[in-house]
Amino acid sequence: MKAIVLAAGVGSRLSPITDRKPKTLVKVNDKAMIDYIFDALIYANIRTIVVCVGYRSEQLQRHLTEKYGQVVDLVIVKNTIYECTNNMYSLYLAKPYLQGEVLVMNADLVFDKDILVQLLETEGSAVAVDKSNYLEEAMKVVVVDGIIREISKKIGESEAYGSSIDIYKFTIEATDVLRCHINKIIEEEKDLNQWTEVLLDRVFKKMLVIAKPFDIGSKKWFEIDNLQDLANAEMLFNEKLPTLKNKTAFIIDKDGTIATGSKPIEGALDFMRDLNVGKKKWLVASNNSSRTSRDHSNNIDVIFNDNIQAEIISSLDFAIHELKRMNVQSLYWVANDTVSIYLEKFFTFEQQRPDAVLLTYDTQIDYTKLTTAITLINQGADYYATHIDMVCPVEGGSIPDIGSFIEMIGHCTGVIPSRSFGKPSKEFLDFILESMDTKPEQAVLIGDRMYTDIQACRGSGVTSVLVLSGETNRCDYEFSEYRADIVVPSIQCLIEYLK
Repeated sequence: MKAIVLAAGVGSRLSPITDRKPKTLVKVNDKAMIDYIFDALIYANIRTIVVCVGYRSEQLQRHLTEKYGQVVDLVIVKNTIYECTNNMYSLYLAKPYLQGEVLVMNADLVFDKDILVQLLETEGSAVAVDKSNYLEEAMKVVVVDGIIREISKKIGESEAYGSSIDIYKFTIEATDVLRCHINKIIEEEKDLNQWTEVLLDRVFKKMLVIAKPFDIGSKKWFEIDNLQDLANAEMLFNEKLPTLKNKTAFIIDKDGTIATGSKPIEGALDFMRDLNVGKKKWLVASNNSSRTSRDHSNNIDVIFNDNIQAEIISSLDFAIHELKRMNVQSLYWVANDTVSIYLEKFFTFEQQRPDAVLLTYDTQIDYTKLTTAITLINQGADYYATHIDMVCPVEGGSIPDIGSFIEMIGHCTGVIPSRSFGKPSKEFLDFILESMDTKPEQAVLIGDRMYTDIQACRGSGVTSVLVLSGETNRCDYEFSEYRADIVVPSIQCLIEYLK
């Protein structure tokens, strides 16, 4: 038994990720689609694997050779005209290997590996079918007297036995028939731009290949064509998502996670309410130091129409806590009027010889404030920042956050803050956990920013959840060094996992 994996296509509906890598190398929970397939084939004891490549073929071939070249008999078949052909033509190019007993499958699948083991135990030719699902985008099958008689996307729900998961098992006799008819379609009819299922539909209708449906039952699978499919597959196959219901404490970022500017993110209110219903500890931990915690709380009241009470801890709170612990008495701070008035409760404002300079997210920043801070830093003053966020998500896009100010000051002084107090500071996370009387393994941190929210959890034991509703998009994450335990489109997707 050998396998032929069809992996030549561009996968344009997964752009912009596929602008930089072949579709089957796109990761689902940090594991490439093709790796799910190869691992399942190896688990099923298939050791000869033929891969039809095309788009970015060198990239895919290098990955497979480095990872599996010493484990399986790897055969690469190149489709050089992948842009104007479809996967039937790729199968035609692999025709020398389309003989004997063969598994044929597409490369944009993620599935439970037990599916292959049980499919191989099925006598004769067979099509793996999800009988419980009728999916518009999937190939559907018609079954008469236990035999597949049609396969097409156009089959209506009333006629369909189920949806094919695009994994096919063929006997020696069946592959003989397939080679003959693929020759006719490609060589005689000159039809190079068809799905493999057009070939299968032809031989099934004429009963030239007798294939049975193999119902996969409750086993998991997903065909990934677009970004929504990718998000759904990542949730379906993430083993940590179901553990959320057992967590006792939730730390939630604000900007980009529950709200964008003054607009609530859909599902955020329901999520926070469900935390209350489930008697979970939770608070909002924001890096945004343009407001005091009380002002953040008031802002959340406005955003959610007084429908939720939220405890807030901000980078400004922790900065004050730490500077007091360090015995800092006087500060030159860069802050807006509201935050300046608040800081005066704890420190003396000093413009000549302060103990330190503190940079906050100043929404009223001006040239005088910047030049004074730069002068003091150049004179050797200790320099701190509340956080490092580069931009702040707002309705309609993003605006500069404190990280942009840090870059500007750095260009003038060659100095970066000796310490930033907000996420991803381990000390800030410890401060939050202590305030919640919670152990790391009981906690979840949900945020939209990789280099702060997600990085804060690294090595901490806290479960990290990246939501793609703020600064980070799925393409950014695909090519990032930062890895989250869970990735979802928005906080709304987490609601069902609390129960």
